[in-house]
Amino acid sequence: MKAPTPLVNAFLVCRRIVDDPAGEIALVGLPNTFVAHAYPATIDAGFFIRLSSARGDYRMEVQLQTSEGDVVWRDGPPNPTRVGDALSILDMTWRLCIAIPAAGAYYVVLLANGEEIARQRYMAQLAPQQASR
Repeated sequence: MKAPTPLVNAFLVCRRIVDDPAGEIALVGLPNTFVAHAYPATIDAGFFIRLSSARGDYRMEVQLQTSEGDVVWRDGPPNPTRVGDALSILDMTWRLCIAIPAAGAYYVVLLANGEEIARQRYMAQLAPQQASR
């Protein structure tokens, strides 16, 4: 039986994820632009994902797509994520290194079992040049 498409309550890219001693998750820095001194570049990023209405096994993946829809990078957990109770809320945190080929507009896309369930637009920009003295 095919797992139902989960509902995405949150899909956030951040600079850092902190596990609070009280058991809460703290997200630090929520950029909508990646900045590098040169491209291609790699950016360390944290991903916070909250799903609901899920039940079954899900192969999760994050992709970086060009504005034309070409996939230029992909990553995710090697094993499927199992959800046993459709009434539960599933929080996932991942630390991934995104490979960005060039400055420009991109989409960060979340897939579950090959089906797109969320997307966000991001810009990749060159860092301003420092004036030499």
